[in-house]
Amino acid sequence: MSLRLAFTPASIRRKLNRPVDILPLALFRIAFGAVMFASTLRFMLKGWIDALYIQPQFHFSYLGFEWVKPLDAAGMSAVFIALLILSLFIMLGLAYRPAIALFFALQLTLPLRHYLYPGDANWTMEGYRFAWRVMPNEKAGFATFYLVDKTAVKTRIVYGSQYLTPQQLRHMAYQPDMILQFARFLAARYPQAGQHELAVYAEVHVAHNGKPSKLLIDPRQNLLEAPRDIFSAPWILRY
Repeated sequence: MSLRLAFTPASIRRKLNRPVDILPLALFRIAFGAVMFASTLRFMLKGWIDALYIQPQFHFSYLGFEWVKPLDAAGMSAVFIALLILSLFIMLGLAYRPAIALFFALQLTLPLRHYLYPGDANWTMEGYRFAWRVMPNEKAGFATFYLVDKTAVKTRIVYGSQYLTPQQLRHMAYQPDMILQFARFLAARYPQAGQHELAVYAEVHVAHNGKPSKLLIDPRQNLLEAPRDIFSAPWILRY
């Protein structure tokens, strides 16, 4: 009885509105801003702006953000300079509350969305990004693409190394949504693509956590006919 009375709505409101020492929050804000500043500066000094945003022929995108494209070298440098300034704002306590609130909202919701998909997210990668399950997952894959020209009855074999950087190739080879994006990129680059009936297939073998490699996706699936959306993809083979 006394336990129930101790947690009445009024008592909860009093506890939530009770003044507390702001020092721990201020120290966290300063440390967070300092880490963001240091990591952004390191990114720039390592030359990763050029390596990741300027040099690649093709850029993968997040679902719903296909319209976001990298700027030129000057533009991307300006973006990272802005990030440096914003991280300083957080350190100094300038307009940091909206940014911190949004950051933590994303950190609490995005990592849990993989529970909405069937199968093992460590294998299918559906809902995997930003999830709290990175460390238990070690994967390596090899992908071969087949461009089939139905009009000329001709097949062309393509390897990702012909168009992707080593880092892009390593990640694409075991992530179905990136495989799907790359298939569409290949179709668009096919000579006179608009005048031919094309199909793109991929044979993708992936080794997961030291186990023998297995097929990741259905090699009979024409990837140009596979939708890119938030729903579970039936052409991803279950582990």
